[in-house]
Amino acid sequence: MLFTTKDNLGNIQAVCEYNKVNQQGKLDKQGKYVYIANVEINPSARNNGILKKFIKMITDKFPDIEYGYFKRDIKYSGRRRMYTRQQWLNRIKEN
Repeated sequence: MLFTTKDNLGNIQAVCEYNKVNQQGKLDKQGKYVYIANVEINPSARNNGILKKFIKMITDKFPDIEYGYFKRDIKYSGRRRMYTRQQWLNRIKEN
């Protein structure tokens, strides 16, 4: 699935590809995890809260998720970061 954000002129600022998965990382509509597969941000849109918008979109769309995670292949050699739903909500200052 994809989320996109656009500016006032309709230009794409950022794209987030994500999937709802189960504990084993397999696609599952009933899964309690969200895997962020890819995020691309236009350099002119960086540092303006785009990631917080994506977190809000995902937590609003899936109120039943328990965890969200992503893998950073290039910069950190495949390191995974996992956040609980509450940690995500704390990042965007909502409960």
